[in-house]
Amino acid sequence: MLTVLHAPFLSALRLIKDGVAGKASLPVLSHTRLTATTSGSLELRTTNLEAGYTARIAARVEVPIDICLPFALLDSIVGAAYKDNPIAISVNDRTKTATITSGPRTYDVNGIEGDEFPVIPVANGHSISLAPSVLRSLVDTIHAAATDDTRPILASIHLSAKNGTLTAAAADGFRLVRRTIPGVDSDFTTTPPARVLDDVLAKIDPAGEAVTLTINESGNQIIFDQERSDNSDLSIVSRLIDGQFPDIARVIPTSAQVRIILRKAPLLASLKAAKIIASGSNNIIRLTVTATELKLSANTAEVGTVADVLTPNSIVWIADDHPADLTIAVNLAYLVDAINHCNAEQLALAVQGPQNPLVITPVGWAPEQGDQIEIIMPMTQR
Repeated sequence: MLTVLHAPFLSALRLIKDGVAGKASLPVLSHTRLTATTSGSLELRTTNLEAGYTARIAARVEVPIDICLPFALLDSIVGAAYKDNPIAISVNDRTKTATITSGPRTYDVNGIEGDEFPVIPVANGHSISLAPSVLRSLVDTIHAAATDDTRPILASIHLSAKNGTLTAAAADGFRLVRRTIPGVDSDFTTTPPARVLDDVLAKIDPAGEAVTLTINESGNQIIFDQERSDNSDLSIVSRLIDGQFPDIARVIPTSAQVRIILRKAPLLASLKAAKIIASGSNNIIRLTVTATELKLSANTAEVGTVADVLTPNSIVWIADDHPADLTIAVNLAYLVDAINHCNAEQLALAVQGPQNPLVITPVGWAPEQGDQIEIIMPMTQR
């Protein structure tokens, strides 16, 4: 039998929820494994066979337990429990049932033998520590990763640390982003799935301890561990994606004929207005840079047209050495994504020509922030 407080128990369940398999090939994958020894902690595990989640919370353990319970059912029971009362759990090893008590309320829940739960790997390789703020800044790369597995490597985030700088890159074939962050001590290279890394970043406690990243000796798994500020621990294990990540340095332009710096807010407002028309034309938006203005336009045959001009108050600077007016067409949704993930009040746009990528970078970052570059491939203009 063990006793655990309501709040940390519920919090732990929410932390591991994404590890529950949506369509479980095995019944146990819809369960969470509860393990407690006399060491004074309760471990809760879930896995979908791509990633494994483990949360550890303090518990008063009188008799060790090891059982798998249906996650959705357990989550509902704990959510409905008396908040001011501790929750007691005892297990009948013969019948594989768990008795869960909260105040005067008691549930008897059928479970599965703990040993039937898949083994979640433990850290046994090269480890590095990163501050929560460093890891959380990688969230600005997730949007550029592919959302399907047609080319699995494009559904990953390429992480590389070298010479004191962490570089994160994502690319889906139509856009890419590269984020660099200084102040990293160890060298490593790895490619976790973007959707798993996104969940890791969402669950990192900004007030917790440094996050330990371990690449297992097998080289095919990465483990993220953190001691959280509420005295719980969270561990997320993910498989790594095989394959050679594209050499994005070859795609990033090294020169530009047109360069412009403008304020982020009015640009987003103009793009939002253009979306009313552009959403019916494959989301194509045209940007035309003149000597003094930035014009935006979209044309949908079935709906109509839209044209807008950013006023001089919205433009900080336009290079005076560019050629005649230049127009580039890009995907509006990709452009809005890129702008939203550049955390600055001013942005720089640069392009070499109508058939070249559009480059977007934040302006005014301090050196300790590193840098970020967003690239959107051009679309055919008709």
